Amino acid sequence: MAEPAGHLIMVTGPSGVGKSTITEQLHQRLGGDWLLWQSDHCQPRHHPVSANLTPDQAMGFEERMFSANIGAIAAYLNNGWPVVAELAVMTAVEAATVRTAGQGRTMLVQLGCSPETLAAHVQERDTPVPVDWAVSFYEQWRNVDLPGAVRIDVNDITSSQVVDEILHRWSSQS
Repeated sequence: MAEPAGHLIMVTGPSGVGKSTITEQLHQRLGGDWLLWQSDHCQPRHHPVSANLTPDQAMGFEERMFSANIGAIAAYLNNGWPVVAELAVMTAVEAATVRTAGQGRTMLVQLGCSPETLAAHVQERDTPVPVDWAVSFYEQWRNVDLPGAVRIDVNDITSSQVVDEILHRWSSQS
């Protein structure tokens, strides 16, 4: 007998928008067997990967990271594990790949904000990414259109409110 298909809630957005905070809170609220997958936590704090990369090089790095991570996430999904994940999803092709990663229900959440909010988030957090680099990378990411994604603007709302919105939309998809 085949394992039941796992469900996926994938959160994406530019560095500093709040993906880690949101996915951690989602994971806590979902409970049960949900796995937490945070691809950004592979960076050592003392020597950030982004420190030596231009924004164009970082885009290529993100593409390679995406492929490796989505393969691992799909393995969990196809073995029946539900997953809440954060991952840089930056193209329509990548969005389609997320939607077909597993056989269960999938929601792609695209977080966005203003450059000012992004700069404030980066300054508030213990992040290895310098503010000017994050804003430069964000400018490349800003107009990405991910078909089928739930878009949530994090300006002027708390992470808890973002989680509430995601969970509301997830339950209304059932």
